[in-house]
Amino acid sequence: MTSAQFLPGQLAARQVPTYDLPLWLGRQRNWCVVIPVINEGERIRHLLERMAIMALDHLADIIIVDGGSQDDSLNSALLSKTRVRALLVKHTGHAVGLSLAVYGLTQWFGWNIPAHGNGLWYFNPYAWQALFVLGGAAALHSQQPHAADPRPLHRQPLFMACASIAALSVPIALSWKWPALHDAFMPQWVSEQLYPISKTNLAPVRLVHFLALAYCVAKLIPTGPWVQHWLVQKVAMMGRYSLEIFCLSVVLAPLADMANALGDDRLPMQIATALAGLGLMLGLAQWLEWNKRLTSPSPTATATGVVSNA
Repeated sequence: MTSAQFLPGQLAARQVPTYDLPLWLGRQRNWCVVIPVINEGERIRHLLERMAIMALDHLADIIIVDGGSQDDSLNSALLSKTRVRALLVKHTGHAVGLSLAVYGLTQWFGWNIPAHGNGLWYFNPYAWQALFVLGGAAALHSQQPHAADPRPLHRQPLFMACASIAALSVPIALSWKWPALHDAFMPQWVSEQLYPISKTNLAPVRLVHFLALAYCVAKLIPTGPWVQHWLVQKVAMMGRYSLEIFCLSVVLAPLADMANALGDDRLPMQIATALAGLGLMLGLAQWLEWNKRLTSPSPTATATGVVSNA
């Protein structure tokens, strides 16, 4: 599709986001291979070396689009050896800004995606995408070297603000069990601003509460040998495939509700459906991890291929 075939305004909406261009050797071929990456480590090195062995650069220019890697997997020596023509590095801050803009517009205009039966997606992707983007940005930020704050936690304003939000949410959530108590201490004007707390559109108070909890956990839980425990590793593995796990949870949630309803919402049934869902999500993450290992060539095999084809 050429630029002349776009309607007015469409071309501007399809422009490449702001990026840095640390490598540009100019166009050489009529075709190109675009490889999006972010912290791919050894995988991208193996891929580029295999493409160099196949002399793919004789047919198409190799262009890498980096989402903000911090693992030094795309060093200049590797790019030169594997004959990469261009490296585009996307600005993480701009991606976060765009994500939050879409989230804000979704809250304002009520955007959602139609579902079967004239319904809407229960987990609105226009809203929930912000949580994933913010999580990815936080992970990238944590990998950058930065000096630890020497002040005690009670003298760190951001931590105190997050801790206050988390603490304030406890009595509010507990008061929902007793509506009369809730109405007695909750001012009417606060209720009008706070409710409804939409799960479908990830209401701002939900997002802020989650971010506050995440920040407090990151500050309060120390690192150490305990992170190597097999249970912690399994939870971390589920986090590495958070998008796939989230999609599975969307399917499991109504099934669990149906099973709980058939069991009259008894506690044993709720525990059973929760454990079953956790097991299925853990099984999916484990399968994805095994599949990733099977499709990733070993360094020994790659080195042997380089020598045999030299």
